[in-house]
Amino acid sequence: MNKNRLIKNFFSLLSLRGLEFLVPLLTIPYQLRVIGVEKYGLIGFSYSFAVYFGAIIQYGFGVTATRDVARRRQDEKAISVLYSTVLAASLLLAFAAMIIAALILLVFSNMRNNLSLNLLSLLLVMIQSLFPIWFFQGTERMKYITYLNMVSKLLFLVGLLVFVHAPVDYLIIPIINILSSFAVLVGAILIIHYNFGIRIVCISWRLIWECLKSGRHSFVNQFAPNLYNNSVVFILGIVFGGNAVGLYSSATRVVDAVSSLGYILSNTFLPYLSRSMDNHIIFRKIMLIVGGFCSMLLFVMADMIGCFLHPSYGLKIAFLIRMTCFSVFMIFVMLTYGTNYLMLKGGEEQTARITLFASISFFIISLILIPRYGIVGGLITLVGARSVIAAAIYFVYRRMAHSLEYDALQ
Repeated sequence: MNKNRLIKNFFSLLSLRGLEFLVPLLTIPYQLRVIGVEKYGLIGFSYSFAVYFGAIIQYGFGVTATRDVARRRQDEKAISVLYSTVLAASLLLAFAAMIIAALILLVFSNMRNNLSLNLLSLLLVMIQSLFPIWFFQGTERMKYITYLNMVSKLLFLVGLLVFVHAPVDYLIIPIINILSSFAVLVGAILIIHYNFGIRIVCISWRLIWECLKSGRHSFVNQFAPNLYNNSVVFILGIVFGGNAVGLYSSATRVVDAVSSLGYILSNTFLPYLSRSMDNHIIFRKIMLIVGGFCSMLLFVMADMIGCFLHPSYGLKIAFLIRMTCFSVFMIFVMLTYGTNYLMLKGGEEQTARITLFASISFFIISLILIPRYGIVGGLITLVGARSVIAAAIYFVYRRMAHSLEYDALQ
């Protein structure tokens, strides 16, 4: 394992992911004050609807395509074929997702009430989902997109401060996000073409089908959590309105920001672990220590964070953050033993079954808890689902690791 490259990739991803969540953390207080909690919640509600379709477009390529690129990165021709195949598959999925979304918007009248916002959110998520971060992770050259991402986030920040000054300006927020995300997407495609020499080549329908078939378990594993994750926002919005969604989103965005460190570490090690699992013990120790520390730090600093986000709702947000902070450690556990072990050792189907079963179960539970307990019911659903998935994945990991150790002794 090349330690220098590992460190370089970590800090590149830290810049990428860090800005991805740091800018929202800086802009959340501004948005809450300028457009209000209700409008902020309305944007969150619309985005949660769009994320379902983003998960379809991404189709788990963040794991399968990263793994395949890492294993074939010395073969430029093979990478060109893989890049073209994944891009074609993503565009087909995007087309199918947009048709389904359009039908939903036409059939359900309550979704047409904020048609402009819903369409903008769908366009934003589609652009974000087409971004080929899997390519840069697989080739371990994340630095190329770090600078583009910095420019994009700064453009969003400047655009927000310049153009958003009142509640009526809330539609401008997704428009600024769309322009920023599109700039990153175009920049990434140009870098892949000119810096890596990767060309879009003609591919067969068979290759696209094989790509989708091989990634089906990763797709289930990536899509299923939306059943309990985004559905909480969706149900809250329908039952309690934008104000509840605004408070819930404020707390969960903070938790997501802290959890992003786990994804940074996971994505940094994934290309190395996909070639050899020798360093999984080191990776495991780092993840569990950092995950535990982040959860405790979030619990301790909840009051300060809540008051920073919104003085009037600070204590409520702090309470919600404390309720959710344990799930940060659970995410680190899932990434350690699921994404970076089971998914690389032939346990894709088992991981997908665990995630699907828990997601469906807690989606049903959310239909009972949220109408009765509101935001608290939503957070119980979120933390409960992540805890069950993490525990089940760890159990399967222990069983698989024990089996491999036993076979090695024979």
